Amino acid sequence: MAARDGLAEHPDSPHLLFQLSVAEEARDDLAESERAILAALAIEPDDADFLCQYADLTMRAGQMEKAERLLARAGAAEPGARRVLQGRVQLAYLRRDDREAERLSRELLAADPEAMAGHAMLGAVALDGGRAREAAERFGEVVRADPANQAAADAARLAKRDSSWHRLPSRLVTRFGVAGTWVAGVGTIFGLRAFGFETAAGIATVVWLVFCVSTWVSR
Repeated sequence: MAARDGLAEHPDSPHLLFQLSVAEEARDDLAESERAILAALAIEPDDADFLCQYADLTMRAGQMEKAERLLARAGAAEPGARRVLQGRVQLAYLRRDDREAERLSRELLAADPEAMAGHAMLGAVALDGGRAREAAERFGEVVRADPANQAAADAARLAKRDSSWHRLPSRLVTRFGVAGTWVAGVGTIFGLRAFGFETAAGIATVVWLVFCVSTWVSR
């Protein structure tokens, strides 16, 4: 590993320690990655890139509050830094705050239209919300920019499959939830019957049964 070789000659180089942390994270050795970035921060505690790297590791460990504090420090050290904004996008998504993740992603793309992290996050939010066609377009942008990005290619393929007409029932369940979909469907049937629209209620029942079967088959 080039960073480790460089550290053999320059053991106190914070930038080599940062590179080592990134490399170890890519290998999923989070303990070694954390050791390297902490050593870098001990030398340069206010470097925005180092703080963002540590925030990324803490997010992967589920330490969201700590990640937020680290990103706040990074933002204070380098206001408007793209990497800080990317970290905030990721944090919002991991907290399941899709609205904030989408807002921050659009802010990131406004600052840098070529920031593929923004397209990828908007794709993930759209897929979570059952907007498969929009998700396919966003992930497609990422793949066009980086054809070797297998994760984005897989996501684009999944989104394209989910955008087909026969996946509509599953998309509705994804968007509104199982409980919400059942309340809407069953409530409509009983509401029609309560007002004396028996024929319409019968048709709605058949449609509801077909919907349920289609949802099960398309999963």
